[in-house]
Amino acid sequence: MTTDHFYCPEGRGFSPAADVAIMFGPSRAPRSPQRAQGAGQWNNWGGLETAGLKPRPSKPLVRNLRQEEAPVNEPSTTDLDIRRLILVPGLVTLAVTAARLAGELMHGPRIFFNSDPGGLWAIVGIIWLAPIFGVYFALKLASHGQGPKSLRRALGFTLLGLAVVFAFSFAGSLLHLQQNFWCGLLYLSTVVAVAALVTLPGWAALFRTLVAYAYAARVPVAVVMFFAFWGDWGTHYDAVPPDLPDGVGLLAKYVWLGLLTQLIFWVGLTVLAGMLFGSLAAGIAHLARRQSQA
Repeated sequence: MTTDHFYCPEGRGFSPAADVAIMFGPSRAPRSPQRAQGAGQWNNWGGLETAGLKPRPSKPLVRNLRQEEAPVNEPSTTDLDIRRLILVPGLVTLAVTAARLAGELMHGPRIFFNSDPGGLWAIVGIIWLAPIFGVYFALKLASHGQGPKSLRRALGFTLLGLAVVFAFSFAGSLLHLQQNFWCGLLYLSTVVAVAALVTLPGWAALFRTLVAYAYAARVPVAVVMFFAFWGDWGTHYDAVPPDLPDGVGLLAKYVWLGLLTQLIFWVGLTVLAGMLFGSLAAGIAHLARRQSQA
């Protein structure tokens, strides 16, 4: 055997000239260093595959291939800080809470400041801000590339959450769970919380933002309710339902009617309302943008 040939372990013979031709291909015109490096890499791959060997791609190429094969996930909310996003809405909500408390203490018009238990349908109330800020958060997130993977998916999971509320509320009435005050309150709060969690897969970024806003809105109300119960202010913050059992102490009343309702029930409703109106607003904005580009 001459020095012009050698044998690989598999018994196939090569010459140095043939090996160079396999590894780098036939000679061509001179190229720029960048193009020559790229071409040499790909010809090197082809030569190694011809020789029955499996080349190992460079790290930048592996990284690029992995990025192309990775699924497109929803961007992280770290790009848009939730605390800064909810700062102004939280301050506006706090101002509305203060105005509502002052109006009730001064016995303002009932249409604006309803002091009945729950204080429903009063014009001055933070419950009306949930859909408004839901739209605001949705549009802000979508404009920063943190929209849902699918608008149909976001709206579908939101409607599913609302269906959970109606279905389990109806089931609770059939089971007569509302006959016991404590059982009914706990059951309804749990249903609303679970229904809010159902919306999470539809648009996770909006869900997290609404949860943060909901607690920023409801924690001050829970604090006000403690002092209202303590001082018997005669507002809707310390008004109790007519079916509340007698002999309930201050602490138990606050835990059930203050903490449970504000930090679970009303937080869940805030998330549901914000997800519904936010998903609808994002869908309308998306359709309007497509129409303008057509």
